[in-house]
Amino acid sequence: MISAVLSRRYARALLELSKRRGDLKETHQDLEGVSRVFERDPRVRRFFEAPNIARSEKEAFLERLVSETQKIKIGDPTHRDVYLGPVINDAAVATYEKAIADVKRSRGKIVFGGKVDSKVGRFVDPTIVDGLPRNHRINKEELFVPILSVVEVDGLDDAIEVANDVDYGLTAGIFSREPSDVRRFFSEVEAGVLYANRAAGATTGAVVGVQPFGGWKMSGTSGKSAGGHYYLPQFMREQSQSEYT
Repeated sequence: MISAVLSRRYARALLELSKRRGDLKETHQDLEGVSRVFERDPRVRRFFEAPNIARSEKEAFLERLVSETQKIKIGDPTHRDVYLGPVINDAAVATYEKAIADVKRSRGKIVFGGKVDSKVGRFVDPTIVDGLPRNHRINKEELFVPILSVVEVDGLDDAIEVANDVDYGLTAGIFSREPSDVRRFFSEVEAGVLYANRAAGATTGAVVGVQPFGGWKMSGTSGKSAGGHYYLPQFMREQSQSEYT
């Protein structure tokens, strides 16, 4: 809609849209990095990940993930030691509460969190859920609230299928010690920014000048990434000039 309005006024609109982010974890050796997938996105101040994890590694993964999440300090985000501030408005609180209710109705398991503390602000718990059907809306929609859903997979084939079975495609990450699996992930996952074994940020925090940033599918409008070679030419106009004698 924004692009259509601007086009009528001869202005070009390049938009970054919503996203679903997927993290794939394969072996016990990768727990150190993947346990940090519940991370803060400083651009929009939100949590949002959908880790895909092999069944054989699930118990150890969840234990480490909960342990790391318990360390998150909630409060005034202007304080350096605070990791999670409030959600943006009352509508976001309602979105969170509705999502938690949906998880319970669907017989999903709330592994951690799930509570609202609105006494001093719009604060909600960072929440980990498990056991939802793959096609559940929590695994498909962009919520902009701190809810992480863990999805079990049978292997890399299954994980890539799950990761691609969404309308969005901004970022995705994999933790693996197998170079062939990393190459296949880079080749087949449908997203604009891909990471492998990036413990500092499984799917967020693109470095300016290093990783051009842009999305596929409903996560972008042009398929060209900010900071990449093809971004600025989109703001230019092409003109063909011919002189005949």
